[in-house]
Amino acid sequence: NNINHNRLNALQNFIFVIYIFLVILDQMVNTSTILKLSKQKALIFTGKISYGLYCFHGIVISFGALVLKKLNIVLPSFINAILLLIITFILAIISYNYIEKPFIKLKNKFV
Repeated sequence: NNINHNRLNALQNFIFVIYIFLVILDQMVNTSTILKLSKQKALIFTGKISYGLYCFHGIVISFGALVLKKLNIVLPSFINAILLLIITFILAIISYNYIEKPFIKLKNKFV
């Protein structure tokens, strides 16, 4: 029964990944798409800071869990995930504004 549950979970994850792939493909190729995600400012901004999100998420998750454990703070999983996501976004925004953006401006001077 547990094996069937794991297989079903893996199948659901696979279907979700395929669905997201198709949505991304639709946004890239289809000019008459129903969802106009390229006009969403929040998604565009998230794309700009995505490298920082990628770089910092593992650090925030690892150290966030250690700090919460050290301080004996027990939060519901959902609240913990939201808190760590907010911290990751803050670090990614700071990184984008003070590290990435200057390099992008420097690159544009030479290109």
